[in-house]
Amino acid sequence: MKHRSMTILLTVLMSMVGVKVSAHDFCIRNADNVPIYYIENGDGTVSVSFQGDTPTQAPNEYSGRVIIPSSVVCGLETYTVTGINYSAFLNCTGLTYVYIPNTVKRINNTAFYGCSALTSIRIPSSMTYIGENAFSHSGLTYVVFGNTTTSITDDAFAYCQNLTDVYCYSKQVVNADWQFFGLYPNYNANMTLHAPSGSVASYQNNSSWSRYFNAFVALKDDDPRIIGDVTGDGDVNAADIVEVANIILGK
Repeated sequence: MKHRSMTILLTVLMSMVGVKVSAHDFCIRNADNVPIYYIENGDGTVSVSFQGDTPTQAPNEYSGRVIIPSSVVCGLETYTVTGINYSAFLNCTGLTYVYIPNTVKRINNTAFYGCSALTSIRIPSSMTYIGENAFSHSGLTYVVFGNTTTSITDDAFAYCQNLTDVYCYSKQVVNADWQFFGLYPNYNANMTLHAPSGSVASYQNNSSWSRYFNAFVALKDDDPRIIGDVTGDGDVNAADIVEVANIILGK
């Protein structure tokens, strides 16, 4: 009987190997010395996460400006940052700015829910998915989408009562669920959508987009862009490097 009990205990202990006891696997400080918590995705990539076992265990672990790097080194491993985990910045009411690099593909559910001091966000062209309530109840006044965001789910931007302008650089209408700005289309009655000149009508005729905006206008050269997008095509690529080089050389 004693031998059987030891066997059961060893089996239980072995089954716990590799089980995460926290929502983050490691913490690395960025170039500004701000600690950022990461969870491994299992494929050589990581997602930004929260500190502790639950999103509320360490309230306001992120505040002020947070620059998310495109990659991080932990031990002997280099990881690409490809996601923002669920509830990573949940109710971080002191968060005022977040830079999302062009490697991030997913922003999961409730990632920035309740970030009341976050007034703007620039979604890079690498983004393919924005989850439910990702930015709900935040302080956003404007949003900039790069040119390849492919899916925005219901309530992703619900109850952002200060939101007035959305700048979308995608020429193809971004796939968005019917209530991605919330159930009530009149909640933000004064919102304006800024889209590429040849795509304004397409957005205006799309049922998911048309129900929310008071006005549809063409993008201008001085409109907000994705950081690093010098050419204004909604992406950060080699063309921007060439443009910067030409500016430096006076061409």
